[in-house]
Amino acid sequence: MSQFKMRLLSVFVVLSLFISINVMAGLRGYSERFILVKNEQGEVTAIKDRSLTYRRHLKEEVWASYDLWMKRLAQYKNVPNPTDQELSSDFSAISKLTEDQIDFPEKLNNLMARLQRTWGDQESIPELNEIKEKINPILNQLEKDIEKEMTLPSWQVVASLNHPGYFYKRNVFREIIRQAASQIKLIVPVGPAVTWVIYFVKMYESYLHETKREHQSMLLYYLRTYHGEDLGLTEVEQARAISSVFESDISFYNIFEHFKARKTWDTYGLLKLEKVKEKFEARKHKYQDYFSGPVIDLTPFHSEARKDSGQVLIDFYTKKSIVEGRYSLSYYYQRPKLVLAKRIYFTIVRFIYGVLPLPPGAGTILDIYTGSKMDSQIRREGSLVAKFEASNNRDMVKKLIIQAVNPVAYGFEHAFGLLKTGQ
Repeated sequence: MSQFKMRLLSVFVVLSLFISINVMAGLRGYSERFILVKNEQGEVTAIKDRSLTYRRHLKEEVWASYDLWMKRLAQYKNVPNPTDQELSSDFSAISKLTEDQIDFPEKLNNLMARLQRTWGDQESIPELNEIKEKINPILNQLEKDIEKEMTLPSWQVVASLNHPGYFYKRNVFREIIRQAASQIKLIVPVGPAVTWVIYFVKMYESYLHETKREHQSMLLYYLRTYHGEDLGLTEVEQARAISSVFESDISFYNIFEHFKARKTWDTYGLLKLEKVKEKFEARKHKYQDYFSGPVIDLTPFHSEARKDSGQVLIDFYTKKSIVEGRYSLSYYYQRPKLVLAKRIYFTIVRFIYGVLPLPPGAGTILDIYTGSKMDSQIRREGSLVAKFEASNNRDMVKKLIIQAVNPVAYGFEHAFGLLKTGQ
């Protein structure tokens, strides 16, 4: 063998070893997070996420957050009661904020003042203790029911390879919480405490549901980025896992799409990925002139780019809201808590408008609008978490996970503190 060929072979061996080491390093997070479930024939039948566990104390958090919320609300007792026009103006102004603007505390003043007038002062200690005595047994049972469901093997399943329609079933947490809320309404008169408890447990159900969806988005990143053999999957198993992740995103009422997924299971997910790519590229092409310098793709939904104001992570795939067609901001390096602050603001707005007396249908419209500004965005950011996890960037993983958590899990008092700074 000539000296040139020997050198070429050496370069090839070193390059192959380098690629192999980088693949192994990138998959460390995958192997630590996901478990492959196999049958007796050694075929992968499901993928579980071992990090989906139960760690919360529902009853304690309900009452601690209610106490903090009412103390915060009492500070607005002497603030003039705003007009409907002022509330509408505040909401409109916040919804149009750019990446560089933040003015949350002032815009919340009017809303908090209106809620304080509606709710009045907090119950006396004896009154609140009596309410707790009636509600706590229901909360204790609810916590046990949630814990029971979350300790079942099925809770950790994020992809079911051989069961099309696996995720097409009623959300068990939603039913458990609906029953608890009905019980609470029957035994305790309507008031601030009851309203808060019902809101909190419903938000908690949403938190559990969306957390699982976010983790499925993490899995999708690995399934799309790496070869099946590196993930411990055959080509067919990898395709079916992708189908399962996309199937879980189909709405309960979309019978036709569920039927389509079942009929084309081995290719359904791959075809959905192609459609995601087409939409992503089209929207990126439409909006990339808003940025200076190169736009670097990171996930099926996200890119890193630079604006005049700084470096950003952009979700080109997801619209800013149901009525705003532009891209969504996923992270702003110069203002690392800005996205979280906006989401906390809209969550608080969502709650207040949900309990204030409004014209018929207005509350539902506002709920859909505020949800469209963060729900899908948070879900898809799971793929960004996986991207930085694969790059061993633990700092960004932590920051993205924090901004994906709603205030129920994040802590409302911490949330208000964050809104003061918006940094």
